[in-house]
Amino acid sequence: MNWVIDQGWAFYWGTSEWSAQQITEAWEVAHRLGLIGPAMEQPEYNLLAREKVSQLTFSFPNSL
Repeated sequence: MNWVIDQGWAFYWGTSEWSAQQITEAWEVAHRLGLIGPAMEQPEYNLLAREKVSQLTFSFPNSL
């Protein structure tokens, strides 16, 4: 994704439907390799089904 961002084709990259653990791991790998980590998460959102969003939001560590 760094190449796409460096080319100016994107300003950032993000994830969709990733767990907090997967996003944390992606950040750790990106940091270790000197790359740009994910900047946003696009979860499924539904006014009637909000459980997944609530679980994702509250399970992130404060270290990010």
